[in-house]
Amino acid sequence: MIGPIIVEPSQTEVEATVGRDIVFNVGDDPGQWEISSDNEAVVSVEAGGERDGATFNPGAKALSVGEATVTLADQKGMDALQVTVTVTE
Repeated sequence: MIGPIIVEPSQTEVEATVGRDIVFNVGDDPGQWEISSDNEAVVSVEAGGERDGATFNPGAKALSVGEATVTLADQKGMDALQVTVTVTE
């Protein structure tokens, strides 16, 4: 099994193949970040936070060939990140 693609805060672009998981490394308190995709048919997203006793960073899944912009916004209004995700076969 191939692990997820880790996206660091300094990255503005990432390439993934269909089916790959993408994790956005947002540092401490990943639950404070809102995440959205401008093309959910290409890249679906899931918020970070606490689930079943574990802490998860915001993540995404490459669903189909195309391009999507994923936006992450700190709910405290301090930071915002945009990452262009290009999905290939």
